[in-house]
Amino acid sequence: MEEILRSVFPDLKSMDDVTVEMFHKVMMVKGHALMEKMPKDWTFGGLERGADGRFNDVELADLIKTCTEEPAHAFGANGTPASLRVVDLMGQLQARDKFNVCTLNEFRRYLNLKPYETFEDWCSDKVTAKKAELLYGHIENMELYPGLMAECTKPAMRKYMYMMCIFRHILTWYIHFSQLAVVCAQVKLPDEEFSTMRWPSSVVIDT
Repeated sequence: MEEILRSVFPDLKSMDDVTVEMFHKVMMVKGHALMEKMPKDWTFGGLERGADGRFNDVELADLIKTCTEEPAHAFGANGTPASLRVVDLMGQLQARDKFNVCTLNEFRRYLNLKPYETFEDWCSDKVTAKKAELLYGHIENMELYPGLMAECTKPAMRKYMYMMCIFRHILTWYIHFSQLAVVCAQVKLPDEEFSTMRWPSSVVIDT
């Protein structure tokens, strides 16, 4: 993503300086470039197609190998790369202004889980909890996506540790795909607005 952003803004000093307007311009430039080509001619990751239109198998394998050697980041605060912060920002604004997404505690009550009473209950990391408290004021104001992404993982028995990790990932994706139906039913969006809606990105509390 950083390479894509810098290809449009080569003089960009820091990823932290990327604004929503700048991101929209990048997507417009890249989107128009793709529209000028047939999908069969698209490339990615610096790879080039051969005369037969295929990518080099060795280069593809090397790309996959490189990706598998980079471990995925665990859920938690401060886990978003700087180049994707603007995506998180837009996602959270969309969750507030367009989707009217429920709060973290509202979601927990829906699942018959005990609501968090304090920020320390939500996250045992004091620094993260304090940042959230300064931002939201009260635990009932904690938004869903930052709340889910930054809450501390509960300790699990070793025997079920992997099952708990898988369940957490499934739950996160379930929220993405089920929340839209619930929200649309509540706000009754017009068909033309519904057709342009996109899922918000997960947001984490930044430093």
